[in-house]
Amino acid sequence: MFETITKHVRENSVVRFLLSHLIILLAALLICAVGFRSAFVIVRNDVLDSTMFAMTQAVSSVDNGLTELRTLGMQTARSESIYRLENLRHTDDNYYQNIIRAINEYYQRMLYYSPNWVNNTFIYLNSMDRVIYNRAVYAPDIFSGYLLEWGDDAALWQAVCTDDNRAPFFCKLGGQDIYYGIPSSRLMSSKTGTVFFRIDSDWLEEKFSFLEQYNGYSLFVLDDDNGGVCLYSHDDLSLADSLPEDWLTAQGTWNSGNDLVLHLAGSDSLGLSYLLVLPEQQAMRQLNTLRNQMLS
Repeated sequence: MFETITKHVRENSVVRFLLSHLIILLAALLICAVGFRSAFVIVRNDVLDSTMFAMTQAVSSVDNGLTELRTLGMQTARSESIYRLENLRHTDDNYYQNIIRAINEYYQRMLYYSPNWVNNTFIYLNSMDRVIYNRAVYAPDIFSGYLLEWGDDAALWQAVCTDDNRAPFFCKLGGQDIYYGIPSSRLMSSKTGTVFFRIDSDWLEEKFSFLEQYNGYSLFVLDDDNGGVCLYSHDDLSLADSLPEDWLTAQGTWNSGNDLVLHLAGSDSLGLSYLLVLPEQQAMRQLNTLRNQMLS
């Protein structure tokens, strides 16, 4: 059989012509395929690098904003008028004058220096068991009405307030908002209170707005200082209840099945990390379009 085919090819000039051109064409296609594959690898790495860069920039911007809150909170906790309230009693002279002075100073400081992405600020005074909010002083049970209005748990908030040994911390109080607390015990001889900032979650959405180009993704802001508790999530992929534990500790970029995972740490002083999960098809859609065009 083979000898018959060989003889037929040798005796038929048309077949020899077509066969030689077919071999040349296949060789050219093979060279192009190798070149295209190398180009795809380069483009894929560029896509990964650009996504990582955009993510890094967003994380840096968030960290800068939160560091600004830390500075403001510490300045507030150090203020002389707040410090005077530490041992203030109802029987003391100038009791009300000291309270009014502290309220006014706190209100003015937050009015002029608190960022517009902070919804509310207030300070719990441990020694007096009172809360300064807006331009008034509240008993905790009265102030808890505001927490309920914001969708938060007043009992959880009071438990946070009575923890005397906390470092500056992030927490959620049952609702959707993130709170950043600065205990003045970190700055003074004894605990005066805790400055709270209630952060607008839309601010985080805006910082990661580059992700809006994708049809679906999951983004998590994790509290590393508190066992990886999730403080914020945008979870199109419904991963919140099934995040692998090793994703919470590994750093960098990797593939997991059909998903592209990026995990970045924020600043060490804030104790936060950021986990982004993108479907591979979404992350590489431009590369897939290029591949289809090349194949065509």
